[in-house]
Parts: sequence; C-alpha cells; structure tokens
Amino acid sequence: MSRRVVNANSSRYDLPRSVAVAIFISDEPESPIMTQTAAPPPPNRARAWSRGVLMGPVSFIAAALVMVGSALWLPKGPAGIDNLVWPIVLFPLLWTAMFLYSCLDVRLGRAWLVVLGLALSHGALIANSMMSTPA
Repeated sequence: MSRRVVNANSSRYDLPRSVAVAIFISDEPESPIMTQTAAPPPPNRARAWSRGVLMGPVSFIAAALVMVGSALWLPKGPAGIDNLVWPIVLFPLLWTAMFLYSCLDVRLGRAWLVVLGLALSHGALIANSMMSTPA
C-alpha cells in the first residue's frame, strides 16, 4: 500500500493560505483515509493573557481547593488520616495537571470551564461541609 500526501496550499488549489489541509489517499479502494486539520487561531494579546492567568494563579487556587475538598470525599483509611495525607502529597501533581491542561488545550473556553468547574464544585463541597458542621 502506498500513500501520497497532497498539499492543499499549493498553487493548483483554490484555498486560503491560513488553512492547512492534508489529504492522505490510500491505494485500497475499500478504506480511503482522509484527514483535515485547520491551523490554530492567530495569536491575540487578550487570549495570551487569559491563558496565562488560567495557567498561573487560577490553576494554583483550583488545585488548592481540590486538595482541601478531596479530604472530604476520600476514605479515611485504617489509621484515619489517609484522607488528609493523600491530598497534601498529591497537591503538586494536581497543580501540574491543571497547569499543563490549561497550557495545552486548544480551546481556551473549555479549559476555563474545566478548571473553574473543578474549583467551584470542590468549593461548594467545602462550604457545605462548613455550614453543616455544628460549632
């Protein structure tokens, strides 16, 4: 089976230069393989600042809320302290995961929704625990 790559940005195609399309054509008639990829949006100053804020302080605060909130839903374990130790030990991993997800996700709005969703859900869990516990 041989494959050839057709470049859509060559002069014989009538497509804009900002769209990069690669078509892989297989010699097998029963399974043609065609893929299209679009170029990412052009850089924007507000988008870069938004991503930077999401990667930095928002991811840190969200990871801290997940750390504190997970102490409420993790099982206590045989010694009764596993629900306190594991979130503290895993905090750097949580922060790194949120940072890398915020950095690498192509859709910035989705990254904001995921990180803020985690932060707000664990924040609500913490608030519910504090309101229901008698003083």
